Amino acid sequence: MFYGDLHLIDILIFAGIAAFLFYRLSGVLGKKTGFEKRPAEPPIDMIEPIQKNETKNKVVDLDPKYEKLKTAYEYVNNFDHIEFLEGAKRAFEMIVTSFNEGDKEKLKPLLTSEIFSIFAGIIDAKKNNNNLQILSIEILSIDNVETLNKKILISLTYSSSQIDNKTDKQITKKDTWTFEKLKNSNAPNWVLAST
Repeated sequence: MFYGDLHLIDILIFAGIAAFLFYRLSGVLGKKTGFEKRPAEPPIDMIEPIQKNETKNKVVDLDPKYEKLKTAYEYVNNFDHIEFLEGAKRAFEMIVTSFNEGDKEKLKPLLTSEIFSIFAGIIDAKKNNNNLQILSIEILSIDNVETLNKKILISLTYSSSQIDNKTDKQITKKDTWTFEKLKNSNAPNWVLAST
């Protein structure tokens, strides 16, 4: 009996010590001593006001063959006509290759839903030629740049040299494609809207 009472007394003593320590720590922790440094603030004259349409490009002087793309500079954030045309060549190759191979998953993000439905229908009917391979691509002309509702559309004419791997026959194809994008969109991708 005495042994059990001894444990109860030990527990009460430890509880009292813990309460005392908690009280003392809570009084010390979290107090400011007055020696903390405040974060440095920049002088008011160094703070620049936020500019609206920071990403809007200035219209640049363009070579006459690129003149039609001035409209794109007005409506597309961070537009660069050289990058756009290089991207359009890559897009042509990706789309044609994916179509020829019947890869609808790769095609879907590159096309509008209407064009995807047409391409998917041709693939499903097995009317695509998976033997064709692109040898070279050239953009012959920038045919049209226009705005329509909330979109900007750019039409390009391509010339591509392709080979049929089954027959080794080379063909040259001429295609006019129109790409679209929402005006002032920060998304980098254009999608194929018509062929």
